[in-house]
Amino acid sequence: MSARVLHLADLHLDSAYGGRPATRSALRRATLEALDRAFAFAVDEGLDAVVVAGDAFDDAGLGHECRTRLRTGVAALARAGVHFVYATGNHDPGGPGAEARRLGLERLGSAARERVHVALDGRAQRFVLPRDGRDALEVSAVGHEHARVTDDLSARLRGWTRDDLPRLAVLHTQVGAARGADDHAPYAPSSRDSLARIGAHYLALGHVHVRGRVDPGLQAWYPGNLQGRSARESGPKGGLLVELDADGVLQDPRFVPFAGVEHRTVDLGFADEEARGADDVLHAAARALHVLPEPIHAPALVLRARVSGRLAPSLERDLADRSARAALEDTVRDELTAAGAAGELLEVELGLGSRALPASEDALLDALLASPSAAREALELARAIELGAEAADGLALDGSLPASTDAGERRRRIAELAPGLQAEVLRRISGADGAEPGR
Repeated sequence: MSARVLHLADLHLDSAYGGRPATRSALRRATLEALDRAFAFAVDEGLDAVVVAGDAFDDAGLGHECRTRLRTGVAALARAGVHFVYATGNHDPGGPGAEARRLGLERLGSAARERVHVALDGRAQRFVLPRDGRDALEVSAVGHEHARVTDDLSARLRGWTRDDLPRLAVLHTQVGAARGADDHAPYAPSSRDSLARIGAHYLALGHVHVRGRVDPGLQAWYPGNLQGRSARESGPKGGLLVELDADGVLQDPRFVPFAGVEHRTVDLGFADEEARGADDVLHAAARALHVLPEPIHAPALVLRARVSGRLAPSLERDLADRSARAALEDTVRDELTAAGAAGELLEVELGLGSRALPASEDALLDALLASPSAAREALELARAIELGAEAADGLALDGSLPASTDAGERRRRIAELAPGLQAEVLRRISGADGAEPGR
């Protein structure tokens, strides 16, 4: 017998969202609507189970609306005969007194008692999920007891009771080799080999927000998060539809988009002709939207554009000035929307990207790098940060982040600020921004 499962992770209900106030409000609604769509899809498709591999919500401040929406959705799944499996993560740990325990998902009625299965803490839980009077799937799951689990929880998932059923394991973990793993703190770290030793036909993972397979030889997948929250979580977002039987996964999981808003980042480089104003930026943005590597699935879009290359001084000043840049962003957004370039365009964010330095600045750069100096140290650090945000680890670069912020979140914030940093440092050193050189 085969089983069909929808694999979700990192819902992050009641999260903090990026962008202007209207965009943040739209993203909050979009997250709840994405959850509704995912659950409705599971019911419509007659799936055996929906699996959430951790971080169902963002923290203990989960609000009433999000709590109610989650409980209502889980109850609807159970009534429709769809099992719900939930293992906690670092944002929604399930130790004594934790918010995850107060959800009471397993106490939603008689249907929930039979079809809602939770792994709240570090104790492995095993469930055999029936369908139509027959056992259809064996699940092994383990959650996070607290917010900073550093043990490899994967070893607790080994050992199965049935050889005649598909086997699925659920775990919120950082696999260091996975694409995007460096952006997340190494909670409950595991490796390709430790996951393979579990003996599962499919490993439903959470924690890394980039959709992908951990290793070509292992059916261990991250679905990515349900709804992108900022430009750092760009592209289509949703879940993975998995079909497996007692011999393993029948085919690679199929991505199903559920997000109502997508974030996309494009580079608008002006190499041949100088960009003079809004029209040039607008036309470049429209062209970039037509050649995106992945199609836009969501009805609404937040676009981030890095503008670089040959820029007229007036345009560069506008991009550097907050109020002038906001007006330019609104113009580009309105014109792209009127042209039907990207459905509902919630927001356009423009920023200065790296640019080729004029010959005079090249000469200045050579001079500054020729001998040890504070200026050279600043330039080298700026370059290192542009190439990788981890170069800023240990530096107090952003006072808006609390001291308790983990390394992954620090790097995400710094990476958003990094493009064009070396050129900006050089301009400040040279006095090109109007400041006295060297100040």
